[in-house]
Amino acid sequence: MHTEIPIDEAGRVVIPKEVRDDWGLRSRGTLLLNHENGHVTLAPARPKGHLIKKGDMLVWSTGGATITQEEMNAVLDAARERRD
Repeated sequence: MHTEIPIDEAGRVVIPKEVRDDWGLRSRGTLLLNHENGHVTLAPARPKGHLIKKGDMLVWSTGGATITQEEMNAVLDAARERRD
């Protein structure tokens, strides 16, 4: 998808809804930005770790990596959306 999007006075851009939906982006989510050779790329930032099932419970496993409360909230929100 190639589309032109405006930049406002504060330097903000709006990512089109269909892209946000495809990437699973939510309000207050995080993106990774890379700028190189005159090009900018964005990609969804994925939290460190993954959900695993232990018995009847889902457990977030980070393999020893630390995770912020914001990252954990994003993981829980995404899991709830998939469930609903």
